[in-house]
Amino acid sequence: MMYFVLGVFVTLFVMLMFSGLVRKKRLPVIENAINKRLATGPWIVAVGGGTGLSYLLKGLKEFPIDITAVITVSDNGRSTGKLREEFHTPAVGDIRKVITNLSGIDEPI
Repeated sequence: MMYFVLGVFVTLFVMLMFSGLVRKKRLPVIENAINKRLATGPWIVAVGGGTGLSYLLKGLKEFPIDITAVITVSDNGRSTGKLREEFHTPAVGDIRKVITNLSGIDEPI
């Protein structure tokens, strides 16, 4: 419960800092970086994995936004699970789906 309250507090504080409600003197380098980042337009961070995330990102790439994806690699089903066990690597199936859907190339059937 303590981590939840701390997380909410930190999130609200950061939102206030970027919205300009809390005015503190910032270093010019930080101010320039923030202004440059805000001038590029909206950005979206998508967290998750599986088919839903890849299709969500496929739809979002049509809009003029910056997209960042944080993809889970804990899949253990079908061929990905076999590859994980055999080669002792993270599951790469979801990452492949997201990269394919964000690219301009259609996924082969």
